[in-house]
Amino acid sequence: TTKFTRQSITSIKHDIKMAPRSLLTMITSPFVRLFRKVLLTFGYPRLDGPPFLVGPHQTVGAIQVRIPNGTACQVFYPAVSSNQQQRPQSSSAPYFRPAAVQGLIEYLRFGDGLFQLLSETKHPCQWQADPITTIAATDANEKDKNTPTKNVAALSSFPLVIFSHGLAGTMEMYTELCQHVASLGYCVVALEHQDGSAAYAETATGTFIPYQRPNDEPYSRQKVWKLRTPMLHRRVQELERVVEYIVEEKKRQESQENTSNSAVSCSNDIFSKVIQVTDPNQIHLIGHSFGAATQLLAAQQWTSNTESSSSPSSSSAAAAQYPIKSLLVLDAWAFALQENVIRRGLSDSSSISLLLSIISEDWVTNPECDPLVQFLQNSWSSKTSNVLSYYAKDSVHQSFSDSEAWFPSWVATRVKNRGTNEKRHMTIRTVVQFWKDRLDDTTNDDDNTLASKKKKKNNDQHYKDILQPIFL
Repeated sequence: TTKFTRQSITSIKHDIKMAPRSLLTMITSPFVRLFRKVLLTFGYPRLDGPPFLVGPHQTVGAIQVRIPNGTACQVFYPAVSSNQQQRPQSSSAPYFRPAAVQGLIEYLRFGDGLFQLLSETKHPCQWQADPITTIAATDANEKDKNTPTKNVAALSSFPLVIFSHGLAGTMEMYTELCQHVASLGYCVVALEHQDGSAAYAETATGTFIPYQRPNDEPYSRQKVWKLRTPMLHRRVQELERVVEYIVEEKKRQESQENTSNSAVSCSNDIFSKVIQVTDPNQIHLIGHSFGAATQLLAAQQWTSNTESSSSPSSSSAAAAQYPIKSLLVLDAWAFALQENVIRRGLSDSSSISLLLSIISEDWVTNPECDPLVQFLQNSWSSKTSNVLSYYAKDSVHQSFSDSEAWFPSWVATRVKNRGTNEKRHMTIRTVVQFWKDRLDDTTNDDDNTLASKKKKKNNDQHYKDILQPIFL
């Protein structure tokens, strides 16, 4: 009875608190719906896309799948152009699922009538397009200029990128960033975590997973650990399941080729084709905010020589199975990581060629960034030497997500979706291209030609206008 009474009182208090907001919503809803129609008329949300993608693959395909015994994901990949499709292309999908929009509204506790524009907008990628299965290759010795060249077809092989969203994110929330990465020749799998940190997520049976809000206890790091540590371990398990499934599916495909069995083992035909051209032996981890903290923990557990006693989320064989080539962490909320994780860093990781941290200018003075600096400092070693830290000028925390392009600048800057002097799309474009260039630097250390040095100097000058180094 006491429990029932407390729940009733809590419910009544919530209703009283929400009553003025509900009344305001009812009064303003006609104007909000009109504003939404105006935004749609003028092309909002103005998502980035071809011909302005940073990579050579200006056609990027996208599908939504559910990993068996895992999470729902949105997958981005280099695709053949629409006029080269081998089959009639599926009708385009909405940018945001209506259910995900409703989850975002419930998380924000406002925006009903406005955020529906996200589900009324066409997805910027080629929906369910066929992936590129062959690429042009040059059959010649580049050092011998007298040797005639010819173009030959080679099987595509796109490294695997796993993306982890931040708090209140969804699989759609970072479509711009994932699309740019895919345009560079990567297969990007953006998870929708089922740990209670997503604005919208559901189980395989369709059960809604509500966002888990903190309780009313005073804010502290111990409170953060209590709520977020189980979430982090759940997230790492979900990441591992994605990689595990792609590796298994890849092996099944190779086995079928050897036995001349043409049956499709993957439940999604397009996803099966994408896996066929994906290279799980080259894994790159990218994340934003809480998702970036997730990737730091995953990288530590998957690449450390010894398994931490406080790391129940990863198997001891993960290091050998899943070689991490690089990490790109954006506004990494390392404040949520336990102290023993911060102290270890990635100093034991020999496979990682690049750890790149980029924070928004808005976060430079955030005291919760101190654990991130400590993690990066503790990652310096003879094994992991390419640890770089930068901040993006004029940017805010949301500059790395799609929300920077949802509304006109006079709205976006006021609601802190974009910095006051920040140009639309510029931070995301620059961050992705900078990551790729620094990654190329780690594999082209012997390239000291004059042309290479000149190109690097020009690129560095361009980046200096937006990215500033943080000395560790």
